[in-house]
Amino acid sequence: MSLARCWGRVTNLTMKSAKGCFVYDTEGKKYLDLTSGIAVVNTGHCHPHIVKAIQKQAEEFIHCQVNCHYSETLVNYCKRLEKHMPAGIDTFFFCNSGAEAIEGASKLIRAHTRRMNILAMNSAFHGRTATAMTLTSSGSKYTSPCFPAQPNIHHCERPTLPEDVESCIKSLDLKSRGNMAWDSVAGVLIEPIQGEGGFHKMPVEWMEHLKARCEDSGALLVADEIQSGFGRCGKMFGFEYYPNAAPDVVVFGKGVAGGMPFAGFAASKKVMDSLEPSMHGGTYGGNPVAAAAANAVLDIMEDPAFLANANRQAERFLAAIEKYPSLLNPRATGMMVAFDMPSKEAATEFTSHMLQKHSIIFFAPCGIEGTTLRVMPPLTITDEETDMVVAALDETCKALYGSQ
Repeated sequence: MSLARCWGRVTNLTMKSAKGCFVYDTEGKKYLDLTSGIAVVNTGHCHPHIVKAIQKQAEEFIHCQVNCHYSETLVNYCKRLEKHMPAGIDTFFFCNSGAEAIEGASKLIRAHTRRMNILAMNSAFHGRTATAMTLTSSGSKYTSPCFPAQPNIHHCERPTLPEDVESCIKSLDLKSRGNMAWDSVAGVLIEPIQGEGGFHKMPVEWMEHLKARCEDSGALLVADEIQSGFGRCGKMFGFEYYPNAAPDVVVFGKGVAGGMPFAGFAASKKVMDSLEPSMHGGTYGGNPVAAAAANAVLDIMEDPAFLANANRQAERFLAAIEKYPSLLNPRATGMMVAFDMPSKEAATEFTSHMLQKHSIIFFAPCGIEGTTLRVMPPLTITDEETDMVVAALDETCKALYGSQ
């Protein structure tokens, strides 16, 4: 028996159970999880409220295919999620994964505008299916050798810092005078805070510029909130940092349902109605058990204390990282905390030490250079658990870099 090796592994461990911020292997040893299953279990592993909601729904209705009939659980979820969307976004399509949601959103904006070109950012990650893979530019490992890429997808420079915005605007203007005239653009797809690109938050001026260009040209601004959404970025969604650049389409996944496979995209009814009956669909989208979990996630996250704790712990992580000169470019937007290492080898050495010495699991390095490490524990992490990570960080930096 074997699993496909394309699932690159960050540990050789096999786990049996999980609870809160900890996972437990088959021998009963516990590990503190700083991956959250790649920013999925924002409410912690096996949160009791979510487990109870899943159990209850599974006793009532497991598979309610949306073409056949709506489930009450899903309808109620739509009403609740709408309250967290930008004004005017009130219509939803649900599917199983972030990449699937990106594929659907790409079809939507092309159907609505009757245009084919889509603009994405350099260093972006949007998934590994056909269109999503072509939109991705955060590493050749996600695409090669699966090219040729799909046509009509373009990438532009994205600013890392506010002072980069002017040069990126000039570069975009140059591109628009070439093979990507704005009147041919269906939409601009952007992560408000890049995930696999290294947890870089888009400057406000850049987001507002893209919004203005979309409004002037009739293109749609699409926010990929798959990794940043549902509290990970310090707010419910990353677009909340940009009140003057509200997206026309919001794509979500990962943290939406506490670990259940659930994702989707949202737009105004006018835009969403551009997908006529049978133009898009899916057998399992909107599954009632996943929707029950998603409702339970909102129950937890709508308590102001939830995000308050997450942001406070994120500030503690950032302050700890900033003490060590060997940990480069520390940054945080909510619990999207990251720092860079001098090399891939240094990043691997760091994560290996944290695992072997302290039983703390980091996810694989990311970013274009493969040198960025992300701190993304469940947002339920406690003071005591943060203390454990901070102490391990101190020991690791001293062991590997001396006092640095």
